[in-house]
Amino acid sequence: MHSKIPFLPPDWTVARGAKYVTRLVVFVIVPGLHQIVSKRRLFGGLLLAVYFAAEFVTIKLPYDLSIDTYPIQDFAIQIALLVQLVSWILLALDFKNLENRKPRISLFLIAVCALGLYSIPYHNPGNSKLLVQDNNILCPVFCLHDIIEYDHRRLDINIVSVGDYVLMDRVKPHPYISKILAMPSEDLCEDDGHLKFIQANDKFACLPNSDRSGYFYPHLVWGGLEAKFVDLDGKDVSVVLDGDIQGINPRKIGNIREYNYLPDEIAETIGRLLMAIYEMTGLNMFGFSS
Repeated sequence: MHSKIPFLPPDWTVARGAKYVTRLVVFVIVPGLHQIVSKRRLFGGLLLAVYFAAEFVTIKLPYDLSIDTYPIQDFAIQIALLVQLVSWILLALDFKNLENRKPRISLFLIAVCALGLYSIPYHNPGNSKLLVQDNNILCPVFCLHDIIEYDHRRLDINIVSVGDYVLMDRVKPHPYISKILAMPSEDLCEDDGHLKFIQANDKFACLPNSDRSGYFYPHLVWGGLEAKFVDLDGKDVSVVLDGDIQGINPRKIGNIREYNYLPDEIAETIGRLLMAIYEMTGLNMFGFSS
C-alpha cells in the first residue's frame, strides 16, 4: 500500500485515514465548525450562525404568488453560498493541519452536524397563506392593515357559496379578500339579461354558459380593480370566474400596524418581521401591544 501511495505518512492506518475523511466531511458540511475547532470561535460561530439563519429562511419562508421576484429568498441563498465558499477556502488553506483539528465530541457538535446535514437537501417551503388587507370594504370583519390567513382552494373539492369570504386573484399583482354577494340566476337576471340589484347593468354578467348549466361568470363579489358594477349601497361589485377564487376560510391573525404609536414605516417593518416569523415557525407574536 505504501509503495503505491507514496505520499501517505509512514504510520498510516485505515482507522487513521477514516478519521481524517470523517473530519473533512464534517468540516465541509458544517460551515464555520473548522474555524471553531481552530480556536477562532467568534469568527467560526458567526459563520455558523449566518449560514443556518440563511438556510432557515430559504427552507421555511413561503413564496408570495402575487410577485414575480423573491428578493428575500434569493438573498438568503446567496448568503448561504458565500458562507460555504469562505469556509471551504479557509479549510483548503489549513489542509495540512487538518489532522490536528480534532473537534470534541459533544451533544452540541452532534446537533450542529445534524442541522448541517438537514440543510443540504432542497426543501420547497410552499406558497404563502397570508395577505394584508388594503381597504375597509369588509370592515369590521376584515379592516385596513389586518393580516389575514387563508387556505388554498382546490377547485374540484372546495365549493363556494353566497355569503362566503374568499381570496381573489392570488396569482396577480393585487390579490384581495372579498365576499360573494350573489350568483347570477333566473331570480336575479331579468328577461333582458340585466341584473336586478346593481345600478350599472350589463348583460355580460348574465351571459349563459353553453358548455354547462349556469352562467359564464358565476360569482358576484365586492371590490376588484376592474369592478364594472356598483351595488345599491354604492360599493364596487365585480363578476368573476370560478377559477379567480383561489383562497377560502380567511381569518384575521393580527394587524400590520399593531404598534400604531410608532411611525407608520417602523410599525409596518415590525409587522412584516412578525409576519415572516409566523410564516416560518407558526409562532403568532401579534397581540403583545395590548
